[in-house]
Amino acid sequence: MLKLKYLFIAEYTDGTFFKQTPEDVSAIDPKRSCFYDVLNSGKTVRRFSLVDESDICSVNLEDGYFDVNGKRFFAGKILPLPAKLRLIFYREHTHKFNREETEELSHEIDYVIGWQTTIKGKNYQQIIRIE
Repeated sequence: MLKLKYLFIAEYTDGTFFKQTPEDVSAIDPKRSCFYDVLNSGKTVRRFSLVDESDICSVNLEDGYFDVNGKRFFAGKILPLPAKLRLIFYREHTHKFNREETEELSHEIDYVIGWQTTIKGKNYQQIIRIE
């Protein structure tokens, strides 16, 4: 089983939290990841964070700001608020194999968090990548 470096915490606007388990198995559908539970919670995410032993990387879906270990920043143009910001979260996997492609030599994961919104028919998004 692959060990994830970062686990996520979703903070909802009602003050509750959802924490990803190390096994990353949905309580709703065991064939899916924990993120499926966030998407199907019926709640609005206020802040989404990736956490490991030493780092906390967050996106605030109320104001669009990112926070990495206490340093708050905006990753692009500041948009007029209020705007309905939708969460972006995914993991990109890179697998390296030997020449015969029979043995995996490495498996790296990049984590991507951010938001997107539509204003006057135009789509905007901002993401950060965490290795």
